[in-house]
Amino acid sequence: MTGIRSDQIVVMNQHYKKYSLTYFLDCMERLGTSNLELWMSMPHFPVDRVSYGDCKALRRQLAARGQKIVCATVPSCDFQGQYGMPQKAFREHAVGYFTNGIRAAEELGAEYVTVNSGWGYYDLPREEGIKNTVEILGQLTAEAEKRGLTMVMETLTSEESQLVCNIPQLQEVLAAVDSKVLKVMVDTAAMNDAGETMEDWFEAFGDDVKYMHFIDADQSWYHYRWGEGTLDLHKIIETMNRYGYEGYLSQELIIDEYLNDPFAVDQMNINRLKEEVI
Repeated sequence: MTGIRSDQIVVMNQHYKKYSLTYFLDCMERLGTSNLELWMSMPHFPVDRVSYGDCKALRRQLAARGQKIVCATVPSCDFQGQYGMPQKAFREHAVGYFTNGIRAAEELGAEYVTVNSGWGYYDLPREEGIKNTVEILGQLTAEAEKRGLTMVMETLTSEESQLVCNIPQLQEVLAAVDSKVLKVMVDTAAMNDAGETMEDWFEAFGDDVKYMHFIDADQSWYHYRWGEGTLDLHKIIETMNRYGYEGYLSQELIIDEYLNDPFAVDQMNINRLKEEVI
């Protein structure tokens, strides 16, 4: 095997937030991309602690284009959606928010829901943030298990968090939560920030690596299209093939310059990936 398969490639809607969700779906149809990761946030698909978007309407749109949501991300980049908060009332608010995202993911037919550690308060000990994160993840994994979903946990860059930014820290949290539905997601930007390699991740987690945010990176937290960072795509794919990885490769592109013309960015990105596709 010399390359990834086209049916492993997943595209996210996060960098389409200046456009409608319908525009994003139409663009994916033009690209021939049927597997999608849904960024559950305004303006595309709102989620809060009391409600969430219209799943039936979205499923109709997806069915009309032959598309499916394979993974849902309930954003944790704002304070109200955090895992590591010390205040009990804030944690309860966050659990309601994330739980609604899990319910929506089930209704949309997703297989995976992404999670991370959040960041906690930087003026409090890391151990307190980890304890609070583990508490919330324990509740969310119970909800996910009840609904037949798998949660996949990524690390964050050191610029984004003080809690879980490398393999040992992720191992610590996975062991503390101890849930059979909490598995591993590689974020290649965070992996690169920690000075880790794809080999390191497969050696540490083996078949528990179920999903990837698979993007180019440099020494910043930016999530680039392939060809704009410094990662060796061919070498990384050779490693994945050697370890037999057959999971999804989600293109989580996060950089302001992509927002005005996200379709052009996706075209360039997919074309680069197709050079490695079998």
